[in-house]
Amino acid sequence: MKQTRRLRAQAAVKPEPGGTGAGVSEDSPPALTSGRGGRMDSETGNGKDLVADAAGTPTTQELQADEDRFLSVTASLVKAVKAVDSLLCAAIGTRCNPQDFVRHFAGGKESFYLQATGCRKIRGFFGVYMRDRQITVTPEKDGHYTYEVYGVAGSEFFDRLMGTHTTGGTLIDVFGSRSSSDPFFSKNDRVPDQNDVKKAALSNFEARAINGLIGTQNLTRDDLKKFGINAELVTGVEHKEGSEGGGKPDLISEGQRKRLYAIGKQAGVADDLQKSLVQAYGFQTSAHISRAAYDELVTIVQGGSAAVSKAITAKLTPTQKTEAAAGEFDG
Repeated sequence: MKQTRRLRAQAAVKPEPGGTGAGVSEDSPPALTSGRGGRMDSETGNGKDLVADAAGTPTTQELQADEDRFLSVTASLVKAVKAVDSLLCAAIGTRCNPQDFVRHFAGGKESFYLQATGCRKIRGFFGVYMRDRQITVTPEKDGHYTYEVYGVAGSEFFDRLMGTHTTGGTLIDVFGSRSSSDPFFSKNDRVPDQNDVKKAALSNFEARAINGLIGTQNLTRDDLKKFGINAELVTGVEHKEGSEGGGKPDLISEGQRKRLYAIGKQAGVADDLQKSLVQAYGFQTSAHISRAAYDELVTIVQGGSAAVSKAITAKLTPTQKTEAAAGEFDG
């Protein structure tokens, strides 16, 4: 289409045989016709530009074709969403059971998550792959240690659905971790086995990768009902004081906090702006960030300062937005 407009524009300014302009003889008076962009100036030669602009303006037929293509793409995306939903229901409904889920209850809110066992069962349906995995172990002050796993993950199913299978795929950053201070590793007064902690960190990484790609996090009872899973049979975990993470196992680790700010620094986000983002999400400091909100914050920070500022604004109350517009809100 662009080539068609360019040829039309060239034809509009092509000199006639024996002449000096498009249908204009050497004896013709200077053109004074106004066009798009202002009056035609015969002395500066801007007339040809104006003619070219006019000739390059999309026609009604071209605009209609553009709209038809947009509607076609939109319809394709809607079908793609339905295809993902259908596949997810089929995969979970046929392969998983209530024991593959866990119910979290914290702050008066209930949510369900697909555990590592369930994630492995449906991984093949979506062709989930993981790359560039790195494993580190960090000593803690109290003698414990934390295994952290970094990497990226993608899905062959989504790559083909979105047409990115030839450009490296649609990838997400993934982080998994486990600390030897988790009471699970010291049940019955046993000493935590380092291999167990490492395996748990790898399992956490895998589950977060699959959940993050497929969207099986923070589910509701209605979601489970759609999958054919009885929520009443799902094991529940209530977060109480006196367990991992200083009595708050639903909070991110120190390693995750450091990674969040490292990602922000790499994306050019100032520390103060990151702190404002954390506070906008209702956390006093980064030490209070919940595991449920962590992935969303990482995604925002990866988008740079503009994405962070937009996210902060979205969290403002109507009064704060008014004050911000007036220059009174200090963040």
